[in-house]
Amino acid sequence: KAISLNPDNTDAHFRLGFMYVMRKMFQKAAEVFESLILVDPENINAFFMLGTSYSELREYYPAISNLQYALRLKPEFVEARLTLADSYHNQGKYLIALDQLGTLEQFIPNEDTTYLHRGLLMMELERNGDAIPYFERAVEVNTQLLEAYELLVGLYESQGVPEKAVEWAQRTIAINPDNEEIKETLNRLNPNS
Repeated sequence: KAISLNPDNTDAHFRLGFMYVMRKMFQKAAEVFESLILVDPENINAFFMLGTSYSELREYYPAISNLQYALRLKPEFVEARLTLADSYHNQGKYLIALDQLGTLEQFIPNEDTTYLHRGLLMMELERNGDAIPYFERAVEVNTQLLEAYELLVGLYESQGVPEKAVEWAQRTIAINPDNEEIKETLNRLNPNS
């Protein structure tokens, strides 16, 4: 109703588009954000949300185009850079995705998500040994990032380094004492613990 009363009400457009995104109605969200950009062509969040909507629709060309525009306006925009990396990743363009995450690391070196995503991409490329330093860095940045701890346990075990797997399992249990899966892994690797 606010939009029909005042078609230039950018806040109302954004809220409507955001509501569509939250309801996973991405096509409708894209239409709203396209309209918003016509009214407010420098609205970085509208470009981000439009790119996100297209990414969810698996329409990667417009997703990438809109996310790149948002990043031209604000290169250190974490969510836009991550969504752009995911868009490339979902197309199988792993090296470009890794490059985007590397760029984000330059802007915000203490963003744990960057390292976590880079490690996951390395695992997907079956470069497990190369993934380890990214997960270790993620844990340095965020000592409560349970997913990285768990991945390190599994990676060290699969790499044939049980003492490191035990070390990371113990560290995992220290931050999450109720983690039964890691307790079982620790008991299997180190029955004397």
